Amino acid sequence: MDEFARIKDHVKQDPKVVRYQELERIIHKDQALLKQVEVLKDLQKKLVNAKTLNKPFLEIERDYQAIYDQVLDHPVMGEYLDLVEQINEDLQFVTEIITKEINMDL
Repeated sequence: MDEFARIKDHVKQDPKVVRYQELERIIHKDQALLKQVEVLKDLQKKLVNAKTLNKPFLEIERDYQAIYDQVLDHPVMGEYLDLVEQINEDLQFVTEIITKEINMDL
């Protein structure tokens, strides 16, 4: 088995990744929650654009926070979002290690 396959298998078996996938399946079965997440993403884009263009954003921010709070009220979303953050941090760490190793070989 090559190095990439070992890393891939390790990631697939990581308890955080396994739980993330379980929660993702639960979330994808809840159409109302998915709609709220889509609205949240749309508001997030609008918020970033308004801030970038120095436009008023308080109303967008208020709407975003209200939807975000509703999403967090769902029993699995808090855990899901925590896992997303943890897994992203792990992936950034692995990317840094790989980048350092590549740069050392150059």
